[in-house]
Amino acid sequence: MSTPEQPQDPRAEPAATPSTDPLTPDHGQPTTPATPPASAPDSTPAAPPAAPGEALRRDREDRTPSVDAFPVPTGPRTTGFGGHLLGILVGFALTLLAGFLVVLGQSRILAQGVGRSDVDPETLGIVLVTLGVLLAGLIVVLGVWTPTVPFTGGLLAILVGAAFLFAPVQAHRETVRLISTEQNRVTVLNSITVATTGGLFLTGILLVAAATALSLVRRRGLALGAFREQSHEA
Repeated sequence: MSTPEQPQDPRAEPAATPSTDPLTPDHGQPTTPATPPASAPDSTPAAPPAAPGEALRRDREDRTPSVDAFPVPTGPRTTGFGGHLLGILVGFALTLLAGFLVVLGQSRILAQGVGRSDVDPETLGIVLVTLGVLLAGLIVVLGVWTPTVPFTGGLLAILVGAAFLFAPVQAHRETVRLISTEQNRVTVLNSITVATTGGLFLTGILLVAAATALSLVRRRGLALGAFREQSHEA
């Protein structure tokens, strides 16, 4: 005797059917697609970026000069027309003062020691000569600012020294006539004697030579800087 079929409950869940998805395994759990393993980071350190302007400072052999190499990012200051004109005035004034101190000091030393076997040091004369020599050195140093300072001083010393060296009689007569008095006659005569020895003329030659050397060095430095700048640009 057959049993009657039981009616199916509509609330019952349907039976699970096997999945046909190739990415899903037999147990029915979804899986994510396999991803390739990430490559290990490169342990080689990256080259540091070049500093701004470093490439412009390299020469043709790809060598980087030191920080103190020339040309520098900021060039040295140059002297303008006004500076050269002021240098002429400074050189003129300092040379007059230095020559006056040296000649006056030497005249006092000469007056103290002429005709005596036991010469006492003339302190004031020594001090005056020392101050004059220091001023002459200052004139040369100021040539770094502008060569017109020692050049003007050298020309002035050459003119005055040449007058007493090559025309001593006329220079003696005119000097005595212009500045000699009863009070300073001995000092003036001794100063003329000092000037006729050629010391002023020699000092003027040295100042002009120093000014010429400073000017040539300045021009050579500018030319060398321009050449190096063109080489770096190339």
